[in-house]
Amino acid sequence: MLLELALIGSIFTNSAIRKKLINTGVALKQRLQKKSETLSRERTQDIKKTEDNNIRWSITAFGITGLSIIVPILRPFSLALLIYLCVPVISSAWKKLRHKKKIGHDFLVGVLAIVSVLSAQLAALSVALVFYYSGRKLLLKTQNQTKLLQTELLQRKSDNHAWLLQDGAELQVRLDKINVDDRIVVRTGEVIPVDGQLLIGTITVDQHQLTGESQPVDKIAGDSVFSSSQVLHGTATIRVEKTGADTTVGEMTEILACTTDHKLEMLSQGEIWSDRIAAPLLFLSAAMLPSVGVAGASAILNCTFGNRLQFTAP
Repeated sequence: MLLELALIGSIFTNSAIRKKLINTGVALKQRLQKKSETLSRERTQDIKKTEDNNIRWSITAFGITGLSIIVPILRPFSLALLIYLCVPVISSAWKKLRHKKKIGHDFLVGVLAIVSVLSAQLAALSVALVFYYSGRKLLLKTQNQTKLLQTELLQRKSDNHAWLLQDGAELQVRLDKINVDDRIVVRTGEVIPVDGQLLIGTITVDQHQLTGESQPVDKIAGDSVFSSSQVLHGTATIRVEKTGADTTVGEMTEILACTTDHKLEMLSQGEIWSDRIAAPLLFLSAAMLPSVGVAGASAILNCTFGNRLQFTAP
């Protein structure tokens, strides 16, 4: 027991071993984060691919269904394609009903799909499916668009330290310890962590994510530099003018975050109203079935504005 404690103590008192262990832990954490980001990106791409395919097939089904009115031989193909497109809708409705005990817009469209297939109202169903899948695609695109912009803006985020020039010596300090009018040093391969003015040296920076410039820009004494710009070549001393949330990239991030929250709130409201109208329409359709028949009842289901909200909210 004492021997084991002595060995552990010797490891932590040895700076080289301790540093190696810390670096190993940091590298492992970075690998895990990178793997998580890769899996998330792949999942997003798979969802996008699925939605794109559903839209293409729904438009194709709409065209074949329209032609089947003139060319009856196409009717079996139309029916098969529509049933194929109805499966994801019914599956989504069943999952929400089973796990969330919720009768929402998906459930309404699922019931409409079953009624339309059983009553051979393929034209109406094809139109409903085009609206449904187009709305889902637009919803997904709107949810991801601003977040992707924010991710791209911050993908060159610097680490939490900077080289502070103090009494002729360079000290590595945390960014939250950097103040306005301090002098910091940046070198090739680093990301500028502040907004400021270049005092000494010449550097070439890539700032296209902030300004849209496609080519690297040379900066000399007196020029302004911006946070999140990548130093491609050179070494320079910079006088700090803005730090943290006050920098250009900080202000842009805050604007994008507010935009994202506002969009998601609007989308949520649209989904809430789509779900709220589902149960009353189902009840009304069932109540009117004896007097208006299957065609009239399905027409009531098809008049839901849930699909329209999926367009107007985004």
